[in-house]
Amino acid sequence: MSTTYVELAVLCYEGGADCSTTRIRQSQKPYWPSTATILDRPESWAMRESGTNPLIAQMIFQHFLDAVRPRRTAQYSVFETFFLEPDRPYVDGGTDADTPVGHLGNELISQRFTQLINTFIVATTAPVALTGGFGVSTPFMDYNTSRTDLQIETTSVIIRCHKMWAICLICLSSLLVIAGLLTAFLDLRRKAPGIFDSFVTSIRDSPYARLQHLSSTEDSVDLARRQQNTRVRIGDVKSDDTHGYNAVATLSGSHEVGRLGSRRLYI
Repeated sequence: MSTTYVELAVLCYEGGADCSTTRIRQSQKPYWPSTATILDRPESWAMRESGTNPLIAQMIFQHFLDAVRPRRTAQYSVFETFFLEPDRPYVDGGTDADTPVGHLGNELISQRFTQLINTFIVATTAPVALTGGFGVSTPFMDYNTSRTDLQIETTSVIIRCHKMWAICLICLSSLLVIAGLLTAFLDLRRKAPGIFDSFVTSIRDSPYARLQHLSSTEDSVDLARRQQNTRVRIGDVKSDDTHGYNAVATLSGSHEVGRLGSRRLYI
């Protein structure tokens, strides 16, 4: 794909209402570089040469001249407000000129300034064909009112990821997942009955647990605190019989508390 610059000879009738090309040839003038814009040829603003409107260039650059003294006002112009609030440059009452524009940084200022220049180029080359609902019949030289639909999209940061907190969250979540999997694994490997939720109640009523009972109405918390140094084991208290018997027993009793086996039947 390539670009060829050409020159045309145009013949018009009826005052320019009906025009047609009569001759065409390859352009003899120096070619413009691919990066050239309308700003590279200010003389082309003349309407008789390129059909552009010179007043648009005058008005748009006048806003930048008004941003410096002695023409500077107490409030920002529309262009200056665009740098601070591009979603609503025509904010009611204007923006206080004490608000610094430089804090936006070079990258953001360059981006929004590029948007302004691009809008200027489009408005200069096609002032009646701007996107937004204005048709060709809409006049642009005189003051007038027009109606069009407008849709504003506002972007705001709801949540921002902090790398250090994200790492901590991932690590803690991983530990919780591992703990959950480990709990399930231990439940599968457990040989004794699941009585740990009511362990104090189990040893209170067990005949194989030698405890000092004070009262049958003693609270389990008080019993656990009082017997905190007592060693107990869940094991087989009838290891010599044909069938084993699981019980919670103290190790200091007269009976033997054997270890549980996977190949023995317990009752």
